[in-house]
Amino acid sequence: MGDLAELRDEVDFYVLYVREAHPGFNVPEHKSIDGKRAQAQRVIDEEREERTVIVDDVVGTAHHVLGLAPNSVRIVDTSGLIRYTAAWADPAELKRALDFLLVGEGPQPDSHEFPQADLSTAWRVLRRAGWRAVSDFFLMIPAMRRSHKVAPLRPDT
Repeated sequence: MGDLAELRDEVDFYVLYVREAHPGFNVPEHKSIDGKRAQAQRVIDEEREERTVIVDDVVGTAHHVLGLAPNSVRIVDTSGLIRYTAAWADPAELKRALDFLLVGEGPQPDSHEFPQADLSTAWRVLRRAGWRAVSDFFLMIPAMRRSHKVAPLRPDT
């Protein structure tokens, strides 16, 4: 996603830091906004995140309003209208949706399959949280796959 953000300087990219999906010994569940901000800064530093990071409140108000899907993506136009929602942040799909929107068309739906994740990134993030997070993640894979196949990826208009 960072590479896509670099290619699209006419688009502002934001990351909403919501919560640790798989808290572990090293990165526990957030109990305070200061702790959550500190963990968001750690992610920014360790992942060399250059996009603007917005930190949700401790109870996850924005995450609940936007839907609880992990790693989802939205395209919001300058008037604040959500023009596109995807249950999984797939850079190639997002690039295609942006290409359509920037020429005045709506994005065209594509495959609704759960895309292959970059396992090196997932492994690095889970290890940072701790071994309980690694175990929790692998136990949740079947449920995550099912949840991502339920709703088609289509524009919100």
